[in-house]
Amino acid sequence: MNSKLLLFSTSFITFIFLGWTNEATEIDSCFLNFKDASDLITNGAEKFEDVNSKRYKVETDSGKVEVNLAESFLVSYYNVKKKLFVFIKVSRSENEFYELNKIRFTESFRHLVSHNKGMETNDLVESEFNGYKVHGFLYTKKIETTWGFYEMFPGNGIALQFYFNGIVKKADRTYETVDDYKRLRDRFMDEYTKHLMTCKH
Repeated sequence: MNSKLLLFSTSFITFIFLGWTNEATEIDSCFLNFKDASDLITNGAEKFEDVNSKRYKVETDSGKVEVNLAESFLVSYYNVKKKLFVFIKVSRSENEFYELNKIRFTESFRHLVSHNKGMETNDLVESEFNGYKVHGFLYTKKIETTWGFYEMFPGNGIALQFYFNGIVKKADRTYETVDDYKRLRDRFMDEYTKHLMTCKH
């Protein structure tokens, strides 16, 4: 696997093990309180307090560029075998940074697609779930390392990054094929966005 994709995926996973605390937030709670995903369990949202979470750099074709965030939360979802299947990083940008952050996040995703072998497509794929536009990519070289990375920008300074994990051991997976994986991914995205449509603050 290309080292850039490995580093990117490892960076996502490190969010799970760093300093998360339950604290007040200006992020709409609807983005954080989804608990009805089919066959998945969550412990709820936790706030990321690492010093680099608010101001860090992402890799693009133009080199590393800075992303400025006001706050970020993580919501993780585990399958019935207690293995991580997907987590969402929910971030809020101040108004003056939001549009630029959206561009830089997308450029970073596009950079990963164009510099790694094993991608399902040569560019980001755009999908729509319940009126929400989502774009991202799927790494499908092996079933053991089938990873999906997706972004959604619903407005009001919010950026959502979805990381669908590749579960190495067959005994820990609840899918047999890449198509099964995609169905579970799409089901989660459909349920999450339906939740956003009906959630009351």
